[in-house]
Amino acid sequence: MSTPVQAPTPGSTEASVPSQKITKRKAVTLDGRGTAADDVTVTLTKVAAITAKAVGPGEVSGPGLAVTVAVKNGTSQPVDLGSAVVNATASDDTPAAAMTGKPARPLKGSVEPGATASGVYVFTLAEGRRDPVTVEVTVTSAGPVVVFRGRAAS
Repeated sequence: MSTPVQAPTPGSTEASVPSQKITKRKAVTLDGRGTAADDVTVTLTKVAAITAKAVGPGEVSGPGLAVTVAVKNGTSQPVDLGSAVVNATASDDTPAAAMTGKPARPLKGSVEPGATASGVYVFTLAEGRRDPVTVEVTVTSAGPVVVFRGRAAS
């Protein structure tokens, strides 16, 4: 026997969603350490020049960077990584195109107290546009954005 379940209240396309201010931290060097939250730190453990291979719709193969991002949880609670976002920007402030092919392996799941989780993000970015490159990491949807800036590998 089945029990009817009431349908959820529908949303409205007319509804307003309040804006949320996102804070950007002061930029640190590519080999520096940034603070995403109290006792949650972010480092770029490797920034490597690669030839990025297109595998997904709209992707274009070419020179790029593989950026390994590590998130260390110094808190007493797990930190959800489901909302983590990593972006890269060229020296002329043009966004670098994110790629999904190997070695890309984005952060996922959560990082337990005292542990470190890492993920790899791949971007196409011409060699002549990497000085400086900016990498922005947001661990949770509430921010803040951890900013890394410096000369990347050629």
